Amino acid sequence: MRVNDNDVKTMINEYYRDQHPELNITKRILDNLIPIVCKGLSETPDSMTIEKAMPAVHKFLEKENILNFIIERQPNMTCIPDQVVKSLKEYFNEAFPGISICHVYRKSNHPDDYYLYTVTAKSSDGTYCCWSSWNSLTESLNQGHYGLKTEQNCIDICKICLMTLQMNQINTECSKMCIVMTMRKKKSKLGMRSVILYRLTSIEEGNKDGNK
Repeated sequence: MRVNDNDVKTMINEYYRDQHPELNITKRILDNLIPIVCKGLSETPDSMTIEKAMPAVHKFLEKENILNFIIERQPNMTCIPDQVVKSLKEYFNEAFPGISICHVYRKSNHPDDYYLYTVTAKSSDGTYCCWSSWNSLTESLNQGHYGLKTEQNCIDICKICLMTLQMNQINTECSKMCIVMTMRKKKSKLGMRSVILYRLTSIEEGNKDGNK
């Protein structure tokens, strides 16, 4: 089946809007889910319609690990605590007297990561630097990058670190799955059964069941 990103994006948005209106499906979430769904649909026969494939896609979107992935990445709208900013300033005054903080961001939307932040700063020589991990519990700063030309360079680095972490997490989960199309003959014509989601570890057994 030939599909494009916009069709899949619409499918995902409409499903979660109807079934889980409480969830905010952000661009970051879509950027992770769209390629997986597109790949699965592209492996189905050209004669398969998007309407017939929808039940299987919806089943995938309703998987517990996929829902957990989305829930963990819901935007955290709470402000950065004043104490976090105060501790960071005190830390910089001691460790980096020639560097001033520009912005502090949350490292993750996951509730368990409430104490982790990323920091961008400007050096006295006009260059910028960033750290992708400030632990507010231990007050330790890690993963620093220095000598950057703009603050946007810092933000881009922090985004890459975050996206890499997210992709590793979702790939670990979704690599266990694939979309398998099973078909059977009916009156000399191929009748298509619905797309079934199988775990990769049980594809062989799943195909046996599908061919009965």
